[in-house]
Amino acid sequence: MGTALVDMYAITGDAKSAQQIFSNLKKKDVMAWTSMIIDLAMHGHGEEALITFKRMQDDATVIPDQITYIGVLWACSHVGLVEEGQRHFNSMRNVYGLVPKIEHYGCMVNLLSQGRPLA
Repeated sequence: MGTALVDMYAITGDAKSAQQIFSNLKKKDVMAWTSMIIDLAMHGHGEEALITFKRMQDDATVIPDQITYIGVLWACSHVGLVEEGQRHFNSMRNVYGLVPKIEHYGCMVNLLSQGRPLA
């Protein structure tokens, strides 16, 4: 129920209420963390999304999944953090054993094309 409320507030653009609901969740599963990361990234709060991802990584009870990484890469792209995006992309496989999918490669193309032509 809590994750649905986070999403509802995020869809309406009310990031503050979404963050309040998220903060009050007693148990934050991967879906809750991922929803918050994607919601922040979607509404132009890329740096906050990356801070939230770091907090997720610090929570040893939760492991990011492929959808989480779409939000993380999206956040890096919106903030223009190319090197950080590349590190996260590599950590998918190297740290968590996740095989990148077409959506992750699409995020990387977008990230790498920020402000410079692709040759």
